[in-house]
Amino acid sequence: MEPVTALLGYAVGKAVFKAWFKDNEFLSSAAESATDMLRQVIGDRRARTSAERQIARIGDRAVDLLEPLIEVEWSNLPPNEKLAATYAIQASIDQVNVNSSLMAKLSFDPDRLSELVIERANLTHLSRDAKELAKSLAFECSQLIVDVATSLPDFQRETYAELLRRETTIIDRVERTFEAIEVIKESAKDASPEIAYAKFEEHYRRSASRALDQIELFGLDARIHKSSKQHNLSTAYISLSVSENKNSDDVSNATNGNNKLKALSSISAEEAARLERLVVIKGEAGSGKTTLLQSLAVRSLAARFEGEMAEWNGFIPFFVRLRALESNILPRPEELPKLVVPNIAGLMPLGWVHSKLEEGKVVLLIDGLDEVATARRDATRRWIASLLQDYPETRIVVTTRPPAIPDGWLHQTGFKELELLPMTPDDVRLFVDHWHETIATHEQDAQSREEVLRLAPLLKERLRTDRDLRELAATPLLCAMLCAMNRDKKQVLPTNRIALYDAAVQMILHGRDEERLIRLDDLPRLEYETKRALIQEIALWMMQNGESMADAIRVEQFISRKLPIYTRLQEGVSAKGILDALILRSGILRSPIEGKIDFIHNAFKEFLCARAVVSGDHLGFVKTVLNNEAWREVAAMAAAMADAVTRAHFINDLLAAGDKHLGTRARYHLLALRCLETCIELSAELQREIKDRLKGLSPPSNISEARALSAAGDMALPLLRYNPNYYAKTAAACVRGLRMIGTPESLGEIAKFASDERATIAKEVASAWPYFDTEEYARIVLSQFVGVYGSIQLFSPDQFNVISHLKNIRSIYLQARGDAVNNKVLEEVSRLDQLSLVSLYSSNTIDIALLKEMPNLRTLFVNSGFVLGLETLPQFEALGSLTIASPQVASFDLSQLPSSLIDLEIRNADLELHQSDRSIELLRSIKFSGLRSLAQLGNFGDCVDMRVIEVSAKSAPENFHFLSNFGRLFELNLTDVSGLRTFKGLENCIHLRSISVKDCVTLESIEGLDNAKRLLSLDLSRSRKLDNPSELSQLRSLHTLSLTLDDNDDFSFLFDLPNLRYLHVVGLSLELAKGLDQEIRTRNSNKPFRMRWQVGKTPL
Repeated sequence: MEPVTALLGYAVGKAVFKAWFKDNEFLSSAAESATDMLRQVIGDRRARTSAERQIARIGDRAVDLLEPLIEVEWSNLPPNEKLAATYAIQASIDQVNVNSSLMAKLSFDPDRLSELVIERANLTHLSRDAKELAKSLAFECSQLIVDVATSLPDFQRETYAELLRRETTIIDRVERTFEAIEVIKESAKDASPEIAYAKFEEHYRRSASRALDQIELFGLDARIHKSSKQHNLSTAYISLSVSENKNSDDVSNATNGNNKLKALSSISAEEAARLERLVVIKGEAGSGKTTLLQSLAVRSLAARFEGEMAEWNGFIPFFVRLRALESNILPRPEELPKLVVPNIAGLMPLGWVHSKLEEGKVVLLIDGLDEVATARRDATRRWIASLLQDYPETRIVVTTRPPAIPDGWLHQTGFKELELLPMTPDDVRLFVDHWHETIATHEQDAQSREEVLRLAPLLKERLRTDRDLRELAATPLLCAMLCAMNRDKKQVLPTNRIALYDAAVQMILHGRDEERLIRLDDLPRLEYETKRALIQEIALWMMQNGESMADAIRVEQFISRKLPIYTRLQEGVSAKGILDALILRSGILRSPIEGKIDFIHNAFKEFLCARAVVSGDHLGFVKTVLNNEAWREVAAMAAAMADAVTRAHFINDLLAAGDKHLGTRARYHLLALRCLETCIELSAELQREIKDRLKGLSPPSNISEARALSAAGDMALPLLRYNPNYYAKTAAACVRGLRMIGTPESLGEIAKFASDERATIAKEVASAWPYFDTEEYARIVLSQFVGVYGSIQLFSPDQFNVISHLKNIRSIYLQARGDAVNNKVLEEVSRLDQLSLVSLYSSNTIDIALLKEMPNLRTLFVNSGFVLGLETLPQFEALGSLTIASPQVASFDLSQLPSSLIDLEIRNADLELHQSDRSIELLRSIKFSGLRSLAQLGNFGDCVDMRVIEVSAKSAPENFHFLSNFGRLFELNLTDVSGLRTFKGLENCIHLRSISVKDCVTLESIEGLDNAKRLLSLDLSRSRKLDNPSELSQLRSLHTLSLTLDDNDDFSFLFDLPNLRYLHVVGLSLELAKGLDQEIRTRNSNKPFRMRWQVGKTPL
């Protein structure tokens, strides 16, 4: 089969090249070679030869993926029928004559291309099975053509020859694409070995990843093709931070709930989603909420997560854009794939989504709760609650703007509320680098790339020295706009939000088309002023109707009604033609799904609506809808755009309304204060009037109110000063307002909050540090700071240099790349005698000997490239918990452990333990990853109080007699232990409550658990099926059981477990799994019981 498969791969390679080579209709015959094809369009001989090699390379890699499909999945098909099906699809791909024009018409949709290939193929002479193979090949080849073609660098006629000669650029991208496809295939196969489920899961992962792995990077040239204008998230995304939105006045240690999320002032959004199964993430406009969800989805789909997040690679994400739903009826589980990849939803095998929900492998990503009406929000809450009732293991992440739902809105359903934090100055610098590096990849010549990259350090310096610009850059959207302005306007930047939006709209609507003389002859020619006026009216109309996404036909009808008032339109132009032109050429309107229209971002819609409000004299109407947060934002911008008389009249009306109505005073007067921020010109008298109203306002109850108050500058300080009687949320909002004011006086006020032990306040104090001078903030504020549950995080060398000021901190977390965590830093840490916890992350060497004299150090965590000073551990007299993660710690002498140690964890891929000459009487918990042999646990000697063992090991002895001294062992967790066959030797461990054995290919029997009369939980679900599962009937105390079975097993032993409350079974068919569930429920009707199953999966 190899020669004919090679021909098919060759056809794929040619099609990829033709799809990439823009603006050329290859007038070629189906049988034409790549050499003849390329001779038509490439004059440069070296470039043509290079292109031939690259086509051949793509063909070879395609063969690597197509061969297993033909030879393994269709192994029962006769060879002549395989040949016939393969020839038919190869000929059809050539005859279809794939090129850039065709792919544009197909919207680079592989399913539509596959349909076209099948339609053109001559399949009449094939058997039914051969036709199915042909369809599979057409689908796979179409996927490859689209995946590879869209991964290549943007085609530009002026420089394509140079790009072709620089072969590694294209080959590297091709290799990365094929490697990503292979990872997805393996991930789908691992997750769903049942053929129908595995095939669809692979299809879904690839299609959904393609659909979601793109963002339109603001500021990219309009000339660039759509397939290149949309960047994959791996290059354009930076991780954002969140903080727990906690409203209680909790001052206790982080002992309840998730310790890490509670204790730290901020963690990455991805880490928070891992730690918490149910999450609501609140963030302001442009803060990156949607992009965050897309990133979570794509990295899960493509199995790109690493480290502790790697477990997400086995999850199936479903992305729900609430504004895109056509009615208040929310989707049933089986309808979820259709929301992302509608073209393949019909291929889904029955029960696939439900099986994933049963397995607890679904992540539901719900975007834009604030973008739908209140009734839809309530319906969404009920839908979520119903789904969790049926499938309680489902992970859910919801995003919204803060005002859309009150705090605790989903608390009863078990959700944790998190705030998406503004980008810190370090985040902004990283974002600026990412933006410029991504833009540079689309420049074909070296000089242009260098010109783009040179702009990044200049902009970062501007942001460092200009506070107004720095405040503007606090969200990804606004930071991207500043990057684009900096490039487009030759470093002339606006310094306020309104001017930034205005310049951005002008650049998108007008600047690029005019500068580059871009025309589309089949669309109406719209002047800039007309385009802007039309889009403003559409924005106003959508806001008035409460629409985040509107039906295209309704927008078309709206434009039709407006046409008579526009005098500079071409004669005979239609409303549909205008709408098409606005979608294709405006860059602000788009059609994300067929038949629907929305704005590229709600922030632009609100800005353009404000312009329409001013030009249409609608401020009177706006005053009637100020109970809506979105309209309040519009009102603040409209006031800034209005003429001086109208502006003054509007603000005076706000002041009067607040004076008249006590219940809504804060709403009107805070809006007037917001106008101080947005308006660059107000009379001195009106400014005084606004600031006089400060006396009648209360301290801010949320971040939005804090931002409004900060517009008054130092005059707002009396409302933001520390008061120990404030609720924690109010006090935290005060700190945020002071941080936004950013004056020396406000810094002094923040210092008064530093000694408050309530975590919500402490997190805000810690988060404000990057916005002030590092040393000054440490000296004035952090010298009094008690930390978030006593802890503080430090990330940069500048922060490490001021460690000496942290006199009241009990726990310190240091994390940095390179050698930033050096000996000088560790010496400073060692002088903080009050510290009880030290956590160190560094890619270089860390010498823990420098910390041995710390009298109160109870917990030490070290994650570094190399660890020195292990021989000094006996001198750590107070140390109770030690964690070491280092690839260089290959050998560990247990005699070095301090006698005070209670918990020990060592992470290494190849670790050997040396026997201790003394017992460590207090040791309760040991965790090792990468132990050479499980038998080395016997080197601990007598540890009579050992309670928890968690180990992965390369080998295991025939029995567990080496644990005979661990008589009080409660929990045993083993992973990837080669050679483990039984539990012989555990007879003395009569106190065992929980056993978990994962990824063990040799396990045969539970022999040795005869005396485990108190065992409550046994998890064998990721290990080999027991030879005789019925022996589990002796474990009558079990509450929780996870195991692998097949349809031929005798399940009656499960009925002999009287205390069983939770059963997780892997490997059964769907019908048998459901029958077993019903049978156990019937037999235990008076007891709570729940069962999960993974259909058709036999893990090992």
